[in-house]
Amino acid sequence: MKGGKMQRIENRMRWLVVVMVLSMAVMLSACGTAPSITTQAKSQSTVMLDTYHAAFVDVRDTLNSPLSTPAQRSLALQKRAILVKIWNVLGPYEKLINDGGSPGVEDTQTINALINQLASLATSTINH
Repeated sequence: MKGGKMQRIENRMRWLVVVMVLSMAVMLSACGTAPSITTQAKSQSTVMLDTYHAAFVDVRDTLNSPLSTPAQRSLALQKRAILVKIWNVLGPYEKLINDGGSPGVEDTQTINALINQLASLATSTINH
């Protein structure tokens, strides 16, 4: 039997997965329309930042809630470790774009791979 708190966390996880799937769709559609590189990079960056922020808020809320179970806290700590890795790449990536530069493919792939790791953690909690 699931408590109200557990249901809210599962709903957040589902929402995070939906955000990530939509972000990937936006990125793929942006690739097909061939807008300027700067516009495409800004769009990708916005989606990445939104995904990062949603996961950050989820981790913060889970770690600050006295109702979180040890398993939820453990998962939140795993996510936090991934978020740190994402920010180490996403921060400079965002600065480069804001300065008018064009990020490298490697950085984009690294960020997407780390976001996918967050998604796999989210889906693993929904399936269990």
